[in-house]
Amino acid sequence: MILALQRDMNGHKLISKIVPFFIQLWTRSQYFHSALVVDGYILQATTQGVSKNPFVFDNSNYDYFNIPCSKESEQRVMDYMQGEIGCEYDWKGIFLSQILPLSREDPEKWFCSELTTKLLQISEVEEVEGCVPCTMSPGDILKVLDLKILG
Repeated sequence: MILALQRDMNGHKLISKIVPFFIQLWTRSQYFHSALVVDGYILQATTQGVSKNPFVFDNSNYDYFNIPCSKESEQRVMDYMQGEIGCEYDWKGIFLSQILPLSREDPEKWFCSELTTKLLQISEVEEVEGCVPCTMSPGDILKVLDLKILG
């Protein structure tokens, strides 16, 4: 399993770089988006909703971090994702957990680091067991896991 953290929007128009810039500024991290790569698929929540798509390597915009786990753990993640694909983006959670520290979220919706943290918990990554998914930013996930970038 691989943690994918997005740091840049190379190749995108200036207007689409504004929101990522403010996320990076607000969370004091170089990262503004998180996802997991499992079994050749990228699992993520974006403003278009929760998706599972074939993974395409992009080191110009992302950093990648290996997360050791068993095939059984990966299968649990993939099984869980089947029920989440198509869920909407959690705007309420972003506002009430990330901008305002109220730890509120919509249990039927996801934002990127909230979903990533939940999937890491399902795969039994010990470092995130006590974390509340809606309170985690992409930078928080990296801090908790203390991982090194894949070469």
